[in-house]
Amino acid sequence: MKNKLLGAMLTAALLTVAMPVAAADGTVSKYDKSIKAINHQALVAANHQALARQVVYPVSAVEDGLEGEVRVRIWVSPENRVRQVKVIRSSGHPILDNAVVEAAYRTAFQAKGRTVFDAKFIFRLGD
Repeated sequence: MKNKLLGAMLTAALLTVAMPVAAADGTVSKYDKSIKAINHQALVAANHQALARQVVYPVSAVEDGLEGEVRVRIWVSPENRVRQVKVIRSSGHPILDNAVVEAAYRTAFQAKGRTVFDAKFIFRLGD
Protein backbone atom coordinates (compact mmCIF):
# COMPACT_ATOMS: atom_id res chain seq x y z
CA MET A 1 0.00 0.00 0.00
CA LYS A 2 2.72 2.46 0.99
CA ASN A 3 4.63 1.77 -2.25
CA LYS A 4 1.46 2.21 -4.28
CA LEU A 5 0.72 5.52 -2.59
CA LEU A 6 4.27 6.75 -3.02
CA GLY A 7 4.24 5.56 -6.61
CA ALA A 8 1.00 7.36 -7.45
CA MET A 9 1.57 10.07 -9.98
CA LEU A 10 -0.55 12.99 -11.03
CA THR A 11 0.07 14.76 -14.27
CA ALA A 12 -1.56 18.01 -15.21
CA ALA A 13 -1.48 19.60 -18.64
CA LEU A 14 -2.82 22.86 -19.94
CA LEU A 15 -5.29 22.41 -22.79
CA THR A 16 -6.86 25.44 -24.37
CA VAL A 17 -7.56 29.05 -23.54
CA ALA A 18 -9.43 31.68 -25.48
CA MET A 19 -9.58 35.35 -24.52
CA PRO A 20 -10.54 38.25 -26.77
CA VAL A 21 -7.90 40.93 -27.29
CA ALA A 22 -8.83 44.45 -28.38
CA ALA A 23 -7.53 48.00 -27.93
CA ALA A 24 -9.68 50.72 -26.37
CA ASP A 25 -10.60 52.02 -29.82
CA GLY A 26 -11.59 48.52 -30.97
CA THR A 27 -8.56 47.94 -33.20
CA VAL A 28 -6.12 45.13 -32.63
CA SER A 29 -2.61 45.09 -34.02
CA LYS A 30 -0.66 41.89 -34.62
CA TYR A 31 1.92 43.11 -32.09
CA ASP A 32 -0.74 43.78 -29.42
CA LYS A 33 -2.27 40.38 -30.05
CA SER A 34 1.10 38.66 -29.67
CA ILE A 35 2.08 40.45 -26.46
CA LYS A 36 -1.33 40.01 -24.87
CA ALA A 37 -1.48 36.37 -25.92
CA ILE A 38 1.94 35.71 -24.37
CA ASN A 39 0.96 37.50 -21.15
CA HIS A 40 -2.32 35.62 -21.04
CA GLN A 41 -0.64 32.27 -21.65
CA ALA A 42 1.77 32.99 -18.78
CA LEU A 43 -1.15 33.87 -16.49
CA VAL A 44 -3.02 30.72 -17.44
CA ALA A 45 0.10 28.59 -16.97
CA ALA A 46 0.58 30.07 -13.47
CA ASN A 47 -3.06 29.36 -12.65
CA HIS A 48 -2.77 25.83 -13.95
CA GLN A 49 0.32 25.18 -11.82
CA ALA A 50 -1.49 26.55 -8.75
CA LEU A 51 -4.38 24.18 -9.44
CA ALA A 52 -2.08 21.20 -10.03
CA ARG A 53 -0.50 21.76 -6.60
CA GLN A 54 -3.95 21.43 -4.99
CA VAL A 55 -5.05 18.19 -6.67
CA VAL A 56 -4.56 15.16 -4.43
CA TYR A 57 -4.82 11.54 -5.59
CA PRO A 58 -7.50 10.18 -3.22
CA VAL A 59 -6.12 7.42 -0.98
CA SER A 60 -9.18 5.22 -1.53
CA ALA A 61 -8.72 5.56 -5.31
CA VAL A 62 -5.10 4.45 -4.94
CA GLU A 63 -6.15 1.51 -2.77
CA ASP A 64 -8.78 0.49 -5.35
CA GLY A 65 -6.32 0.90 -8.23
CA LEU A 66 -8.40 3.60 -9.95
CA GLU A 67 -6.83 5.56 -12.78
CA GLY A 68 -8.26 7.98 -15.31
CA GLU A 69 -8.23 11.32 -17.06
CA VAL A 70 -10.38 14.25 -15.95
CA ARG A 71 -10.95 17.39 -18.00
CA VAL A 72 -12.49 20.44 -16.36
CA ARG A 73 -13.47 23.96 -17.38
CA ILE A 74 -12.94 26.61 -14.72
CA TRP A 75 -14.46 30.09 -14.59
CA VAL A 76 -12.59 32.63 -12.44
CA SER A 77 -14.10 36.03 -11.60
CA PRO A 78 -12.23 39.35 -11.78
CA GLU A 79 -12.08 39.10 -7.96
CA ASN A 80 -10.03 35.89 -8.36
CA ARG A 81 -12.83 33.66 -7.08
CA VAL A 82 -13.81 30.42 -8.73
CA ARG A 83 -17.34 30.93 -10.02
CA GLN A 84 -17.87 27.54 -11.59
CA VAL A 85 -16.08 24.28 -12.30
CA LYS A 86 -17.52 21.85 -14.81
CA VAL A 87 -16.27 18.37 -15.62
CA ILE A 88 -16.20 18.32 -19.42
CA ARG A 89 -14.78 14.79 -19.65
CA SER A 90 -15.15 12.38 -16.77
CA SER A 91 -12.58 9.79 -15.76
CA GLY A 92 -15.43 7.38 -15.19
CA HIS A 93 -14.67 7.48 -11.47
CA PRO A 94 -16.57 10.16 -9.51
CA ILE A 95 -13.92 10.15 -6.76
CA LEU A 96 -11.25 11.29 -9.26
CA ASP A 97 -13.55 13.84 -10.90
CA ASN A 98 -14.47 15.28 -7.49
CA ALA A 99 -10.81 15.52 -6.45
CA VAL A 100 -10.16 17.91 -9.33
CA VAL A 101 -13.34 19.94 -8.79
CA GLU A 102 -12.66 20.32 -5.06
CA ALA A 103 -9.06 21.33 -5.75
CA ALA A 104 -10.25 24.05 -8.15
CA TYR A 105 -12.42 25.61 -5.46
CA ARG A 106 -9.45 25.60 -3.03
CA THR A 107 -7.03 27.21 -5.49
CA ALA A 108 -6.11 30.89 -5.31
CA PHE A 109 -6.18 31.94 -8.96
CA GLN A 110 -4.96 35.16 -10.54
CA ALA A 111 -7.35 36.69 -13.03
CA LYS A 112 -7.21 39.73 -15.24
CA GLY A 113 -10.84 40.29 -15.97
CA ARG A 114 -12.93 37.18 -16.38
CA THR A 115 -10.84 34.10 -17.08
CA VAL A 116 -11.98 30.73 -18.39
CA PHE A 117 -9.61 27.87 -18.92
CA ASP A 118 -9.62 24.11 -19.41
CA ALA A 119 -7.34 21.71 -17.58
CA LYS A 120 -6.62 18.01 -17.92
CA PHE A 121 -5.48 15.80 -15.07
CA ILE A 122 -4.25 12.25 -15.51
CA PHE A 123 -4.38 10.03 -12.45
CA ARG A 124 -1.99 7.14 -12.99
CA LEU A 125 -0.53 4.71 -10.48
CA GLY A 126 3.21 4.00 -10.68
CA ASP A 127 4.54 0.49 -11.17
